[in-house]
Formats: sequence, structure tokens, C-alpha cells
Amino acid sequence: MSIVDLRRRLERIESARHVGAPISVMADYPIEDDEADAALANWRVRVAQGRASAPNGVLYLTERSEMSEAEWADRHVTEQ
Repeated sequence: MSIVDLRRRLERIESARHVGAPISVMADYPIEDDEADAALANWRVRVAQGRASAPNGVLYLTERSEMSEAEWADRHVTEQ
């Protein structure tokens, strides 16, 4: 394999990568359109704070905070 072949391969891989700001949002909790727009506008802040990641042009938002045992029980356990 020559240097030219390796360079072509690298150019093809790099051209498939997304560079720049994310263009869509995915969250693991329900969000409204205005919250999604705000997240896209301030995506660098959310990533820096660890509240989101942005691979391949998609901003992945994670749950705002961990629930305590009592909060989880209140939300998910039904008494009979």
C-alpha cells in the first residue's frame, strides 16, 4: 500500500466525519422544542458541564441529575 493510497483512505474517512456544531438533539428525558433549540444554541456549555455529548453532529442530552432512592420510589412504585 502506497502513501497515496493511505492519503486517499484518510481523506475519505475524514470527509465522512461531522465537524462543527450539532444539528439535531436526542435526550433521555422528554424535552420541548424550545428547550431543544436552546440546547443546540448553547451546546458547548452543556458538553463542558458533562450534561451532554456531541458525537457525529447529534447532541445527546442526559438526565439532569441522579434520583435518590426516595425520588425513584415516588416515581415508579405504586402502592396496592
